[in-house]
Amino acid sequence: PINFGVNSEISGVTVDGQNHTLSKIMSYQFIPEYQNYNDNQALFNGKVDIKNLNVDLAGVYGRGYAGVIGGTIYGSLDNCHVTNSGVEGYFWQAGGLVGQYCGGSITNCSVTSTHVNSYSAVGALVGLIGDTTNGVTCLFDNCTVNGCEVRASGSLGEYYDNSFGVVAGWVTEGKTVYISECDFQNNIYVTDRTANTTAELPICGKYAEGSVIIE
Repeated sequence: PINFGVNSEISGVTVDGQNHTLSKIMSYQFIPEYQNYNDNQALFNGKVDIKNLNVDLAGVYGRGYAGVIGGTIYGSLDNCHVTNSGVEGYFWQAGGLVGQYCGGSITNCSVTSTHVNSYSAVGALVGLIGDTTNGVTCLFDNCTVNGCEVRASGSLGEYYDNSFGVVAGWVTEGKTVYISECDFQNNIYVTDRTANTTAELPICGKYAEGSVIIE
């Protein structure tokens, strides 16, 4: 896989996949002294715009900021699609597309038949929406999520409760999220790990002093 890592982030470039499909890729890093995986496991990290890229049958394992397309992304995503994949976060912030999204817009993207699991801040599209490069707003336009399963694999206290969603598990620092012309179907989260009971996945999980506007 193409993994630049948190300490060697690329900056100020555009990646154009030209509608090619990357298949059967894996991204992970194990740190024996901490007995967990490292942060920012994904294809890309940093100040990068990504477009026209398909990923199928990917496996991503990380401590946090884990996603198939991006670990932590400060740019835009357009026409990127993830199918039949799995993302496992050892601690938090795991998403089907991006673990932590700090950019302004994700457009014409989709996640299909993908499993995302972490302790908290878990989303089918994005785990956590953090500081955005476009002020305090973040736009999701014409995105599709279908047949995905999200699991919160543990309880770390009230601060982390209910932080799972289709668009994002957690929206931080009063951000406003705009959701326009998106389609979400057949997405569930596991409400009881012991009994393996499920429920319909909410649009967004936890957000503090912010708002989610569906247009």
